[in-house]
Amino acid sequence: MALYPGGDDAAFDAAIERLPAPPRPVPLSLRWHLRAGGMVSLVGWIFSAVSLILVVALLDLGALLNEVRLDEDAALASGTAVGWLETNVIINDVDVVENRVRFPCATGHCDCVSYADGLGLEAGASVEVLYRPDAPDICRVVGMRTSKAGLVGLLIVSIFAAIGALILLVPALLAGPKLRLLRVGRYTKGVVFHREATGMYVNNAQVWRLTLRFTDHTGTEHRAVFKTSLVEDVTDDREEGVLYDPARPTRFTMVDLLPDAVRLSPDGAWRPVDGRRKRMGLIGPAVFAAAGLLMWMVS
Repeated sequence: MALYPGGDDAAFDAAIERLPAPPRPVPLSLRWHLRAGGMVSLVGWIFSAVSLILVVALLDLGALLNEVRLDEDAALASGTAVGWLETNVIINDVDVVENRVRFPCATGHCDCVSYADGLGLEAGASVEVLYRPDAPDICRVVGMRTSKAGLVGLLIVSIFAAIGALILLVPALLAGPKLRLLRVGRYTKGVVFHREATGMYVNNAQVWRLTLRFTDHTGTEHRAVFKTSLVEDVTDDREEGVLYDPARPTRFTMVDLLPDAVRLSPDGAWRPVDGRRKRMGLIGPAVFAAAGLLMWMVS
C-alpha cells in the first residue's frame, strides 16, 4: 500500500508522523527518479543522445584533430585528383563533397582525402596538398578541410551536448535539497496565514507568495515565505504538513508540494517509485547508451 499527499489524508498524516529518526533511507529508484529519471531529464538524455549521433554523422574526431596538427611543420606538394563523391552531409543547403587526391611523398605516392562544400575535383586535376612529412596521412587539399563538417560541425555538436548537459544538470541539482529533506527532515504542522499574488503565471495559473508559520522540534517558531501556483493544495486545511531541515528550519517543503513520485508505506518508510516511473527513468539512459553503441560501431 502506497500513501501519498492528496490521497487518504488521514492515513498519510498517520504514516508521515511515523517517519524513522534521521538519517533515514531513501530508495535508489526514488533518488534516481528525482535526479535523472523525470520527464525533464528525459529531454536532456535525448539531446545528449542526439549529440552522439551527430558526432558520427558530422565529425571524424581524428580528422578534425589533424586539421590542427597540420599547422605544425606542414609541407606543400603538387598532387593529382583521383575523383570525388557526395557525402550524406549538407551544410547551409550545400552538399559536402569528398575529394580524393594522390601526391608524392617520402614513401612514393600517398593518398589524401579532403572535404569541400559543393566542390568536386575532376580526375586528373592538379591541386596543391598540405601535409606533414613525418606523417603524410595527415593532409588536405589547400582550401579544403580534413573532416566533413569541420568547425561548423563541432559547433553544432557542442550546442546539442551543452543543452543536453544543462537540462540534465538542473533537475539533478534541484533534487539535492528535496532528497536531504527526505533523509533528515522533521515533520510538523504549520499555518499559512498570508498570501499575495505575484503577477506571474505557470500553465495559466497565478503564482502566489505565501507566508508560513510553524514551530520546530526545539519549540522555536519560524516564519518562511514560499511561492507556488498550487495554492489550494496548501491552504485547504487549517494546518498543513511541513517537512523541514532541523539544521536549518527555513529550508523546508510543504508536504502537499512533494514530487508526485514520493510515496510512503503505512509504517512511515519512503517507498521505491512505481513500475511505470521505473521504466520511464530507464528510457533516457537506454537511448543515450544506444547512441553511444552506434557511435562505437560506426567509428
